[in-house]
Amino acid sequence: MILSKKLSQEKIVIFFVAFIIFTVNLKLLLFIILSPFSEDSLLILLFLFLLIISLSATLLAITFRKTIKPILIIFLLGSSVFSYALNNFDLLMSQNIISENSTIKSTSLIGLINPMSFFYFFILGLMPSYFLLKIELIDLSFKNLIFQKIKILVILILIFILLAFGLSKLVDFPLKHNNPITLQLINISKTVVPIKNYLLK
Repeated sequence: MILSKKLSQEKIVIFFVAFIIFTVNLKLLLFIILSPFSEDSLLILLFLFLLIISLSATLLAITFRKTIKPILIIFLLGSSVFSYALNNFDLLMSQNIISENSTIKSTSLIGLINPMSFFYFFILGLMPSYFLLKIELIDLSFKNLIFQKIKILVILILIFILLAFGLSKLVDFPLKHNNPITLQLINISKTVVPIKNYLLK
């Protein structure tokens, strides 16, 4: 079990980043489950692994032992809320919480607080954060820590290059408008833009 032993910072980052990417992209995972042998499913897997590698490499490059857990907890809590909004976007539109002109109505924000949003926050945010706090980090010397970080970063970058090369050979860009990844990116933008507009107004 993940809580039964100490883990390196690199393993913790990759594990929880994968969890965050998968939970935010639940609709893409559902598509893979329903159509496991389609070309789009392979494309989605490559896309998700590229996201995992990119975010993992970024966090490993900018975090250290004392900062990794707080940063991951912020990511977990934020992604749980974002996952709820993204996976229930049609519902938010129908309730007029997010309007057609990409704004969030302040008076409708109370509509975001419901049993389902609490479920997302608890299952995808609070519980993983609790598990993360319980995990002990392997204590490495500064020299070994830097060497480990460099080694993992090089491996992640090489895998990223290989996956990106394979993706470029597999797919003709730009993606079609009905491609699952395109639809997911559109939904993400429709969720992010109103939040940005609300925070900056």
